[in-house]
Amino acid sequence: MGFTSYRQLDKSPFILNESNINSTISLLNKYDILCFLYLQFNKTISEQAEIHHRNINKHIKILFDNIFKENIDSSFYSDNCGCFANYWIMSKDNFNHFMEWSYPKVLTILDLSKTEPYFALGKHLSNSGFIIERLFIIWYMIYHKAIFSLYTKEYFY
Repeated sequence: MGFTSYRQLDKSPFILNESNINSTISLLNKYDILCFLYLQFNKTISEQAEIHHRNINKHIKILFDNIFKENIDSSFYSDNCGCFANYWIMSKDNFNHFMEWSYPKVLTILDLSKTEPYFALGKHLSNSGFIIERLFIIWYMIYHKAIFSLYTKEYFY
């Protein structure tokens, strides 16, 4: 099992512990990702991102079209819910796949922070961080990972 941040475990009513480890492992045999804070919006994931970070979708598209040379799955632009970074559990194989896929992209974004104002660290650090957080969603959508929501929280704009 892998999850990105142990300190995030208190953000959801689901707490991984000895009493539910067997049922968690059983779910991991059926699903690629267990999400213990699945966020549902009254907007699409891309619209929600744009509300918080103006022009983020333009920069994500430039990154994927021109630099990473990968297509973003259309569900990024149509789905209204997602499993965000720090709120998931997955197998070691899936975890390793995500890390191998995302690590070069994170390095590229950090390199861009030295030359491109939108990605610059400091005042606009959250732009780069928000894009990096979206990499997880984009990854599981590209690879059509099966997700099981252990807890869903709704957000309305």
